Amino acid sequence: MTIFPNDLVILNDAISRHQLASGTLGRIRREVGPAEFEVEFVDDRARTAAILHLTPAQFSVPRHDAKMTEADFWHIVETTKTQHGPNLQVLADALMNQLAAMPLPELLAFGDIAERLHDNAYRWELWAACFIIGNLGCSDDGFYDFREWLIEQGQAIYYNALADPESLVDHIPLVQGEFSNFTFGDWEQYGITHIYRDAYDIQTGREFPIFAGIHPLPQITGERWDERTVHLKYPKLAARFMSR
Repeated sequence: MTIFPNDLVILNDAISRHQLASGTLGRIRREVGPAEFEVEFVDDRARTAAILHLTPAQFSVPRHDAKMTEADFWHIVETTKTQHGPNLQVLADALMNQLAAMPLPELLAFGDIAERLHDNAYRWELWAACFIIGNLGCSDDGFYDFREWLIEQGQAIYYNALADPESLVDHIPLVQGEFSNFTFGDWEQYGITHIYRDAYDIQTGREFPIFAGIHPLPQITGERWDERTVHLKYPKLAARFMSR
């Protein structure tokens, strides 16, 4: 099967001279010759540990073995939420344990889908909604965590929000006039991208390696807004969440 740049690969045998154990996760940088590829390995600080020229006999490509689809992804998220309720820690632990028990290719495929959905929600319109829900406050980090929350609400809420951010108005309950369904700090710890990486750590005994090339920062899309007039863009959200 075809091997592409940025594909994740698993080292078949240890390479002692570079202190790389069998099972270490790497990524394809480029094809350098017939059946030969440049593969990058990183340390636990996301620094390049080695760049080696390897043949396909020396590694496996998890993508080739994974069968997970986006429909499978949503089924896992929604079923886990239904079974374990809204408590963030309970939900995160249940999902993490389920992912950790999966074959590694399926776990990595789950993570790829999560990252793609996360990037797809990097839109000015959703950032405006997050800004209003935060009562005129939502940093870049806060918007990242907001997208973590959005994915874990399930397929319908996710795609409805992409089509119309005001559809979120009924999905964030209020307690004494303030939103309470999530805080940005909570979702930094319990978000979907953190969960699948923790599941990888549990399954393999290694920290999930961060490769800059695998999930580069997405380019934000949509129509930029002005903080002074954002309340006019989504009046239903503004009426519910903004202080008078």
